[in-house]
Amino acid sequence: MFETKSLSQATWPDFESLFERHNGLHGGCWCVYHRMTMSEFIQSTKTGRKAMHHDLVLAGKASGLLLYDDGNPIGWCQYGRAPEFY
Repeated sequence: MFETKSLSQATWPDFESLFERHNGLHGGCWCVYHRMTMSEFIQSTKTGRKAMHHDLVLAGKASGLLLYDDGNPIGWCQYGRAPEFY
């Protein structure tokens, strides 16, 4: 059975597990590409991008849904207003 859960401190371990299975997705983006300038992104590391997203979660500034299949995280959808991503 499929279900969704909002990204939060409680679901961060599932988000982290999903992304680590896929090397941070898209070359280690960790879904922060649109939250920094191109030069900031190029100068950042996978570890730094992961930490940035985690900090956003801790601050309550990350918006997204995790998709689960029988309790296992299998997908991710990020959403928010455009100014949050630039």
